[in-house]
Amino acid sequence: MAQDMFRAAVVDIGSNTIKMTIYDYNRRTRQLSERRRRTVNAGLIAYVRQGLLTEAGIRILVDAVRELKAVANADRCNRVYPFATAGLRAAANARAVIEIVRRETGLSIDLISGDSEARLTFESLLPSLDPAVNSGLVIDMGGGSTELVGFARRRAQKNVSLRLGALVIYNKFVSNILPTPKEAAKIRSYVCAKLAGHPWAHEYGSVLYINGGTGRTLARLHALQRGGESVLPYTVSYEDMEDLMNQITSMDKDVKQLLVKEVSSRIHTFPAGLAALLGIMDYTGADRVVITTASIREGYLHRRLNREDVRDLETVSDREE
Repeated sequence: MAQDMFRAAVVDIGSNTIKMTIYDYNRRTRQLSERRRRTVNAGLIAYVRQGLLTEAGIRILVDAVRELKAVANADRCNRVYPFATAGLRAAANARAVIEIVRRETGLSIDLISGDSEARLTFESLLPSLDPAVNSGLVIDMGGGSTELVGFARRRAQKNVSLRLGALVIYNKFVSNILPTPKEAAKIRSYVCAKLAGHPWAHEYGSVLYINGGTGRTLARLHALQRGGESVLPYTVSYEDMEDLMNQITSMDKDVKQLLVKEVSSRIHTFPAGLAALLGIMDYTGADRVVITTASIREGYLHRRLNREDVRDLETVSDREE
């Protein structure tokens, strides 16, 4: 079996976090199996000044890529595929940054467009959808951008990438750690205004299928409040999301303690992201969200392997020799 296995690490460089997932790929069955994940909280978007990623931000990125490459090498990965989304797209010096990273780490970052990110999100999510689901609206909310994909007959029809990431929204609207009721209302109105230029978002039913950290955090907190487990896919109603938003903006003591204890790394971005998600639901009329198991990293790896002749790639056993 080892002769059929190819091991790859996919590094997703986002605005707030840099995430790596290591997969084993069976070249005979063309199936992926996830081995492990690693995350670096880099916060690159905070190092963009006047449209440029600063020297400090570049150093953080280089160090993070070098660290993750070392982990991948220790796990005998045959390839490491890094790609970047909104965090680096926002920097006018992105190409120069990519060259610095290549020179210092030996890895070349693939800077993907917002359109490509949206389509990859859908491609990643499709296999995890219930076969009975034929249409809906897919949402991938990261730190820097949010991708929306409308699909029907299980095919993507419309898509857009907007600067509505949780970290971007937090920086734009929230003056403290948690948003006030007025700030949350402004976020929702702002999101609705941004979506007004994309009226097709109304056309894909009442369910949003969500990928990304904000969605997973929502599932976790919702389950914890109810004494259950956030096994994905996980459904949350609009009413329950509204209730959680109200608890956060009213500075409810129990909710603040829950945020500090369970999601301290997202304590500032999650509430802003939740308000933005509610804004999307306000605009589209959706009455519930389904948080999925999908990962854009899996879709990206499938796309890379489809472009390459996997027969010519080393196997794990080749690497071990």
